[in-house]
Amino acid sequence: MKKLYPMIALLMISTALTAQTRRLIKATTNGNWNAAATWTTVGVPTTPGDNDSVVIAPGVTVTVVGNGNSFTMINSVLDIFGTLIFNEASNANKTNELNFSTTTSNIAVPVIRLGNASSSIAKGLTGNGSGQISVIVNGQSAQTQLKYSTKGIAGVPVGQSGGPTITGPAFAQNTFNQEPRYFTTGSNAALPITLALFKAAVNDNNNVILNWTIAQKINAKSFAVEKSSNGSSWQQIGTMAINETDNKYAYTDAAAGDVNYYRLRMIDLDGKTTYSEILVVRLKNLTSNISLFPNPASHNVNITVGRDLSQQSFTINLFNHFGQLVAQRRIAGGTSVLSFDVSNYIAGNYSMDILFSGGTRETHKLLIVK
Repeated sequence: MKKLYPMIALLMISTALTAQTRRLIKATTNGNWNAAATWTTVGVPTTPGDNDSVVIAPGVTVTVVGNGNSFTMINSVLDIFGTLIFNEASNANKTNELNFSTTTSNIAVPVIRLGNASSSIAKGLTGNGSGQISVIVNGQSAQTQLKYSTKGIAGVPVGQSGGPTITGPAFAQNTFNQEPRYFTTGSNAALPITLALFKAAVNDNNNVILNWTIAQKINAKSFAVEKSSNGSSWQQIGTMAINETDNKYAYTDAAAGDVNYYRLRMIDLDGKTTYSEILVVRLKNLTSNISLFPNPASHNVNITVGRDLSQQSFTINLFNHFGQLVAQRRIAGGTSVLSFDVSNYIAGNYSMDILFSGGTRETHKLLIVK
């Protein structure tokens, strides 16, 4: 019998990376915008603040306070899943404001996004001044786009785009004097978690080690590691929170069976779930389930399928010695013996690849003679 040695079938994730690598700054506790304790990792998102991704997590309220405080971020994006509050400045001539500095090359790029129906921008303490969000293009005050004001914006319906309260899902983008100039109701959602790599390996103790790397985690909350013995019924075997400082993750399955299917369930801050591709890991030395007779053959080859696989459908691919596919047959489940006609093929060495619907694959050499 032909032996199949331990193998790991890996499906690598192919994913497009975000165009820019952004520094993630996330608010996970209630606090003021200018308080370092409000933010994780790198502190207050402000100048230089170049290319930041700023996230207010669900259930978190961040308040812009002061009497004329101005915070400017360059080419940055603000994703709100909680609440952003603007206290109005006490001085009539002053404004508490967030400014997003960008360029004409970023027209139609989202700048502020309210990710779901629980997210909002609202007015806090009332003062003689105001609170507002603006987009500044090319560093020129003459090209400032007012997106939100606690006083409202003339001609813009209150509660939709101008203030004092905007509820998601909604977004504002760099329009550079094009429409829509203010907030637009609807979703231009933060990107889901995306993977740059997902792979598996087996150590000397027959434990399966899963490794994955995140390409984008702006909107990320956690991972669930799921496992199956048949590729259809799944069980959660582990969970892992997003690491704010590292994009690389690993999980060890110390209870791996003969055949193991793995996938990641990726959970975003807005509650959305996506799945990775599936990795198949086989640990056991398996005796071949396929036999070919006669071999060499000149007319017909009888293919016998072992009992363990006979209920699965399968595909037969026949390749010549150049690696070219010369024949393909799809066989329904429940077939244990069939005849394969090779009389029309020239003499030579061939490779017969048989792939079962459950993921098992066997390859056998076949010699055709005349």
